[in-house]
Formats: sequence, C-alpha cells, structure tokens
Amino acid sequence: MTWGTVERGTADHVQAVSAILEQIDLLAASQDERWAEKRDTPRRKFSTVCGLLYVVAGDQAAHLAFGHTRDISVGGLGFLAREHFVRGQPLFVMIGLPDGKNKELTGKAAYCRRVEDGWYLTGLQFCRIEEPLLTRQAYEKARAKRNECASSQASAEAKADTSGPTTSRREQALKMLAALGKQPLRSPEVVAKVVAMSMWPNHMVRRATIPVLMQVISKDGIAALIRLLEDSNASVQAEAAEALAQLRVTEAIQPLRVLLQHRDEEVALRAAAALGRLGDKSGIRVIGRILHTDSHLSRRAAYTLGIVVGKKFRANAEGVAEACEYLKQHR
Repeated sequence: MTWGTVERGTADHVQAVSAILEQIDLLAASQDERWAEKRDTPRRKFSTVCGLLYVVAGDQAAHLAFGHTRDISVGGLGFLAREHFVRGQPLFVMIGLPDGKNKELTGKAAYCRRVEDGWYLTGLQFCRIEEPLLTRQAYEKARAKRNECASSQASAEAKADTSGPTTSRREQALKMLAALGKQPLRSPEVVAKVVAMSMWPNHMVRRATIPVLMQVISKDGIAALIRLLEDSNASVQAEAAEALAQLRVTEAIQPLRVLLQHRDEEVALRAAAALGRLGDKSGIRVIGRILHTDSHLSRRAAYTLGIVVGKKFRANAEGVAEACEYLKQHR
C-alpha cells in the first residue's frame, strides 16, 4: 500500500494546539521567571510522553511506538523516539496534556535526524491526513495488542521456568551471577559473559544480572542496563531503572521517560522516581494521576513525588494528603 493523502493544517489542529499552548501559558504564569520565555516565543518547550502510530510503505498494518515530546508550536511538534521517519511520512500522535488528559494530533514528518545513540529527533508538521490505518481506534487497538503480547511472553517465560533442563541451566546461571556479585569484575571476558546473560531467555537470570552490571562501569555495562528498560518483564524494567538512577546515568533519561507510559503503574512510578533522582521532573504528571486514585499505589506516589520535588512525603494517608495539597498549590 502507499501512504494516504496528506492535506494542509485544519482549523481543528489550530484549535487543539492553541488549547495546549494556553495550558502551557497558564502553567508559566504560575511559575517563576524561568518560564517567561515560553510566553514570548512561538515555539514552547513541551515535555511529555507521546504515543506514535505510523505506517511503513508496503505494510498492511500500522506500527506503534513511544517517544517524548520536546517542543510545540501552532504549526508543529518536536519529539524524540527510537524510530526513524521518512520526510513526508504521515503520523498519528497521542500526547498527554498538562491538565492530565490526552489529545490526538496528526501530521507529517518534516525532518528526522539522529541526535544520540539510538534516538532520533523528528519534527512533525501538523496537518490532516487521509490514512485509514492512522486513527484513534487503530491506536487503541495497537496498544491493547502490545499489552496482550507482553502478557503472553511473560506467561511463556513462567511456563518455561518449570521445565527440567531449563531449570537446571537457570540455576547454574543464577549461582554464577551470585558469585560474580561478590567480587570485582576485571576480566573483559567475564564482563562480556554478564552482558550476554542480561539477554538470557529467562527473566530471573536477566534480573540477577542487574546488581552485577552495576559493577561494570563501562559503556557495555551501561548499555546493557539501558537495554533492560525495554525488557518484557516489569520487575526487570523497574529494577534496571533504579540501578541507572543510582549510577547517575543521564543517558537513560529518554528511555526512562518512555517507561512513564508503562501499562504497569508501579513501573511507571519507579521510572518517575529514577528520573527525579536524575534531576528530571517528567514524571510529575504520572505521579499526580496515581496520587488521586484509590489504588494501593497512591502512598508510593506520595513518596515518589517527594523524591522528584525535593520534599518529604510519607507513604501513608497523611503523606498522600500533603502531596495532593502540594500539587494543588504548584499546579
């Protein structure tokens, strides 16, 4: 198939983006002078997680990816993602607004350039697109399918854990990693073996490599930990996030921001905490959403907010109330 027709921007897009810019201006008005320039320039800094739906020429189905916005104007949006888009390629984008709601936008890629290892900065020019595969319904369907695949993979791993030969190999690998964790890693061969084990089929082994990889202060060790942020197992992702925060790995900020969109809210919270320890406040919106729910995670959300903003909110009902009041005053 070929890409659908792309038309110039419509009044709907102008109205939608104007509403976003108005929210940013309201936020700017309530903050200190650091935000003043955002009201005086046509392009505002706008940091939030975004979902991306796109079609590759020749395919009969849309593809889903996640990224993080960088700036926005009436005419376009800048965002970072792992995918490289071709100039003129139509895109459906779902972004989180400052008020906690989501908004869908469409457009075409005006440019796409590599900015760091594995990440691309794309400029999206807003416009209406005539592509039946790029709709809100298709986006929701793709997200549901991704979640279903992740659950199936986790179930398959759990089932594999019960097989005899696999269990034997797993136990050997876990014993080896436990031993390596008690001694300095000096040999490049040993380091290479641990990095390889971080891609082991069994999630328990991958999880056990994390404390060992924290000893590998090298490009390979850091790269392995960052790769684990995309693991199929939620516990592995969460613990890798915490490890990278402890190591102060700023290169992990972009992939950590993607985890804020995770279907498991506990992983999203731990990513927000990791970002906070790295000096990034991107997770406040997620924290606020979970904080105002009746789930068991609201208390953890209060504690996590304290990490991000440099305050101390206890993980109890009183802490939740104080955190909610803080967000209300600093909205």
